[in-house]
Amino acid sequence: MTAIESGLRPLLRAAPLAGAASIFTVLAFWSFLLSGAGMGMSIWSMSTLSFPAITPQPNMTMMPSGFLAYLVMWWVMMMAMMMPGTMKHLPLEAGRSRSADSRIVAFWMGYAGIWLLFSAAAAVIQLYLVSSDLLHETMMWSTSGILNACLLGLVGLYQLSPWKTRYLTACLRFSASNRAFGDGLFYGLQCLGSSAVLMLLMLVFGVMNIYWMGILAALVALEKWLKHPFVFSALIGVLCVAASLYLFVSVAF
Repeated sequence: MTAIESGLRPLLRAAPLAGAASIFTVLAFWSFLLSGAGMGMSIWSMSTLSFPAITPQPNMTMMPSGFLAYLVMWWVMMMAMMMPGTMKHLPLEAGRSRSADSRIVAFWMGYAGIWLLFSAAAAVIQLYLVSSDLLHETMMWSTSGILNACLLGLVGLYQLSPWKTRYLTACLRFSASNRAFGDGLFYGLQCLGSSAVLMLLMLVFGVMNIYWMGILAALVALEKWLKHPFVFSALIGVLCVAASLYLFVSVAF
């Protein structure tokens, strides 16, 4: 069953207004990211497929680098990446006093609130890494091979851990109840536990690296859409651990 058959088609049939608005929101978020997310640079100039990323020229100070700018950037990025995989879990049935459209809006409000909290934490971490010269302020990727290796190792081990399995299982088995906003909060927490650690890879490859942003968005969606997601999740973990060991050896020798 395709994503359209199991996600978008039932959504548009049950709640055409909220469904269309959800799709439009995802497209708007991706458009904002493609425009540079308010960072004052073309996203293509902040993107590379190199691994590890090539260290560019010294930092340029014209970029917005405050907490609010980073918060907005991270939140829009998280919603753009996470919303597509969430479509099939939306509360499509009307409640006792609410239409399906209003229930979906309430769900998204709760879900977005969880990722807003994560984005605030990510913005603080980014500010700290920039001030410590561990993250390039302009290109927004790590300048430390050791940090890259540690982050890749952390992500890989978490992908192979029982916590990842537990949260991913909760995401896959989630079923909406009569509490649309509460369902959004609950499902957001499960997604957070399943995918937040994976998002640390953005610090390795570049927070605004459109290539790796798209790759990670696809990985997150596939974990929720594939028939055997746990095998796929474990494969990601193995690849991250292997990349971590490669970087440790490269730095050491």
